[in-house]
Amino acid sequence: AAFRIQPNQKSTQPERTAAELLEVVRPYIFEDRGPLTWSQRTRLAGEWTFHTGFLKEVEQSLARGEGRSRRWLRLAGFALRHPNMLAGRGFRRRLTGSLSFAQ
Repeated sequence: AAFRIQPNQKSTQPERTAAELLEVVRPYIFEDRGPLTWSQRTRLAGEWTFHTGFLKEVEQSLARGEGRSRRWLRLAGFALRHPNMLAGRGFRRRLTGSLSFAQ
């Protein structure tokens, strides 16, 4: 067996591969068709929103050099606009970790 490396292969671009895979499953998460139950779709939609929206907001806030208070306000606003994130484990873990760190 042989393995050739080239600049456009998917194995060297994990972000591109992940984005492509997410687009494939997107209709099953956000539409009422397919084999998923309502609770499965809700949990997956929360995870989707957390990974594609919330974490990007965090990165942008850090890149702008915003202080912790400003970042928390921005992220709280995002969470209020997207309450489905509460159904996902990633956001809940981050939230409980942040709250325990703040005390």
